[in-house]
Amino acid sequence: MLPIRLPKELKGRIFKSLQIDQIIGRSHAMEQVFSLIEKVSSSTATVFLSGETGTGKELFAATIHHNSPVKKGKFIAQNCAAFPPDLLESEMFGYHKGAFSGATNNKKGLVEEAHNGTLFLDEIGEMPISLQSKLLRVLQEGEVRPLGSNKTIKVQVRIIAATNRALLEMVKEGTFREDLYYRLNVFPIKLPALRERATDIPALTHYFIDKYTKQYGKDIKRLEPKVMDFLQSYPFPGNVRELQNILERAVILVGEGTVLSFDCLPQELREKPEIELAGADTNMHNQSLKEVVGKFEANLLRQKLQNNQGNQTLTAKQLGLSRRTLVEKLSRYNLRRLDS
Repeated sequence: MLPIRLPKELKGRIFKSLQIDQIIGRSHAMEQVFSLIEKVSSSTATVFLSGETGTGKELFAATIHHNSPVKKGKFIAQNCAAFPPDLLESEMFGYHKGAFSGATNNKKGLVEEAHNGTLFLDEIGEMPISLQSKLLRVLQEGEVRPLGSNKTIKVQVRIIAATNRALLEMVKEGTFREDLYYRLNVFPIKLPALRERATDIPALTHYFIDKYTKQYGKDIKRLEPKVMDFLQSYPFPGNVRELQNILERAVILVGEGTVLSFDCLPQELREKPEIELAGADTNMHNQSLKEVVGKFEANLLRQKLQNNQGNQTLTAKQLGLSRRTLVEKLSRYNLRRLDS
């Protein structure tokens, strides 16, 4: 079984010049993302994050901010789908007293609040086209005009935008401004889906179980091997957020025990046909050769150790490895304390 702990090598930074302690991942896909973040961190260029729902766009945006020249300024996040159009306009651009019924005082908008900092606009594709021109003015002229005012306010703000929608298709449909799209798309970064970075699942699993074990006062020390086997074969349409939710619920269900068992996983997932879960492994076109081989090797090591009740000497002999090489591989795949 797997010990519930975050391996030491995953607690630090993958790129020494970046502060990325909150992001877990050493897969090839993640290394590419970290490399792009490292390159853009020395600038205040507009960044465009794309990727499926649940890939952690706000966390990556915050990481970019905290490694940027404006890191001493505020990091403000706004989901453009969270407000109806009229409220979103006043929330983002502010208003003056008397601008509308109920506007009894002047109020700064988020753009002005983020002056000398970063404004993260999630679900940018949901922004009404009537507001897109005002955002374009912020990007082009560095100025904002609050509702009810005839004066503009100069701002210096870094914009990071994100979406899970195909903005180019929206441009063709006329629902998203082409000029704004290209203003936002200065430095694009595509965040990988969890199924494209499956080798990160063990580390993420350890991290979330450790987090919720502490949060809910549990004493979980072990993880049934079947749980990890399932998690590594499941395609996770909801990505990291879905994994996090599954593990939070599982930790709560453990009760007074010290082992997180397969029965703690949601019933609707446990009942999925094995052929459907196995299909996730055949989706190799989204993975590098290194990731595919690494996942196979980790699964083989796990199975051999389980068959040998955790006996590393016997496992190394069966695999034709020195015990030292086996220990190094166990450390690499976070399996060092695997036992029966």
